[in-house]
Amino acid sequence: MARIRKEYKMTEKNVEYIEEVKEKNNLKYSSEALDLIIREHRQNSDITTEAMIKIIAKEVSEQIKFDMKEIKSSSNNTDRNTQILLELINGFFVISEYGRLATT
Repeated sequence: MARIRKEYKMTEKNVEYIEEVKEKNNLKYSSEALDLIIREHRQNSDITTEAMIKIIAKEVSEQIKFDMKEIKSSSNNTDRNTQILLELINGFFVISEYGRLATT
């Protein structure tokens, strides 16, 4: 692809960023760093809003699944503990001759 010479005015901060990208990627020229930045920007801009919504929905659903699994686990533990307590109380009533309660 043919290269075209252009001149642009930029803030010092943007010029520093271009130099930073150049050094980070071991590029020879600042124009190569600018090309890389533009290429990455285009690639990231190609993601449509709908695709972004799908990505976010997937992440949220995975997090909800994880949270629900924890809630289910603690709920099962609570059910078990409740059953044990009911059996202990039932045993106490039997020993105390109050009669028998319904078992779990």
